[in-house]
Amino acid sequence: MVIRLRNGTVVAVTAERPGAVELRVQPDGGGPSVDAVAYTALVGPVREGDRVISNAIALELGLGTGGADIVVAVLREDDVVAASEGRIVKLRYSPHQANVTAVEEEGSPHRDAMEAATTLGGVPVVWTPLHSMVGPVAAGARAAGADRVVYVMTDGAALVASLSRLAHSLREAGLLHAVITVGQSFGGDLEAVSVFSGLLAARAVAGADVIVLGDGPGNTGTGTTWGASDVTSAMSLNAASIL
Repeated sequence: MVIRLRNGTVVAVTAERPGAVELRVQPDGGGPSVDAVAYTALVGPVREGDRVISNAIALELGLGTGGADIVVAVLREDDVVAASEGRIVKLRYSPHQANVTAVEEEGSPHRDAMEAATTLGGVPVVWTPLHSMVGPVAAGARAAGADRVVYVMTDGAALVASLSRLAHSLREAGLLHAVITVGQSFGGDLEAVSVFSGLLAARAVAGADVIVLGDGPGNTGTGTTWGASDVTSAMSLNAASIL
């Protein structure tokens, strides 16, 4: 039960989007360079030539989604200052726990709107058992006349919203208005503590005409009836029904 860590040097930055940097890293001790991804909200900025420590489990297991090392830390002289003054912690009690400003918390500019929000008011909610379905759902909703499509990302798969190239592309194409990350997931335009408040924020704060609800990339299956992350994700429909 020990994660596989390796040291290396960033030899190239291959792609950037808000919150994530894709890299090529040369591991110490030789061998070919490997793909890696760094989440800047957790490790700060990353540049070519930086020394990094990476978690190599994804590549060693040959995972299909995000088959890349994950940067655990950038070895630097100076401290990285927290970007948020929020008091809600996500990835709680893990080495990467990070504080965010949740849409519900006192001090949030949306606190009053969230206090007053009690219902979805009939806004349609579409659940997606696979992250790849967010694209066609968003495109279909826009084609049907929805001005604002909001994606509520649950925490049954990837926890970092910026891993999703799809969500970033949909935002740039004007098909997705906002991303709200709930539970332990983080990095959206808005942060929410629960699926309930995330759905309410989609309507009361982001002004959604249609809400797309589902996990991020990388769901898990075991070949058994109940041992699959989309089963848990589907429970989010209960929250939508209650609201």
